[in-house]
Amino acid sequence: MRSGSLTHTVNIERAARTVEQSGAVAATWMPLFTLKAAIDTFDKTEIDEPFGEAADALVIFSMRYRPGVTTDDRLIYQDEAFHIRAIRLIGRREMQLKAERAN
Repeated sequence: MRSGSLTHTVNIERAARTVEQSGAVAATWMPLFTLKAAIDTFDKTEIDEPFGEAADALVIFSMRYRPGVTTDDRLIYQDEAFHIRAIRLIGRREMQLKAERAN
């Protein structure tokens, strides 16, 4: 991956769960990393899922590898949240995050 293709800034966030005085569990998203990424969109027809089950807005974010990123985290791009659905490691220095827009 050429560093010149990493033109978009994304934030990775992790949920921090706290127990309120009422006993309810609340999730607050805390920043984990800020990274530069390249972005590719997926067409629904490219996804190998049964008819009607493909996500409307899947996006592939390619970036330098950072340890600790999981599918429980989320990605923020242009003030829009994306749920991380899959993580693909490419060699020792790169990773791709397959993400779906949060509703």
